[in-house]
Amino acid sequence: GVAWYRKTFTMKDYVPTKNRVYVRFDGVYMNSEVYVNNEFIGLRPYGYTTFSYDITDKIVPNEKNVIAVRSVLVFYTLSNKKIYDMT
Repeated sequence: GVAWYRKTFTMKDYVPTKNRVYVRFDGVYMNSEVYVNNEFIGLRPYGYTTFSYDITDKIVPNEKNVIAVRSVLVFYTLSNKKIYDMT
């Protein structure tokens, strides 16, 4: 199946030229796509691994920002050697 996760946040008094902003995930199971303010940031095909993205250029200071993560579960079975894509 497909799952979406969203987080809305505001970075008040943020100055992009002074600091970098990263979003870090301890793990997303699996096939994750990350978006910030509706812009594609990156794709991670595997789960259970830590990864991060530099989102500095996508942040809008003093306004609402949205991080969205799309995760697609693919189910594998070895008993009959079929692969099921749950999308």
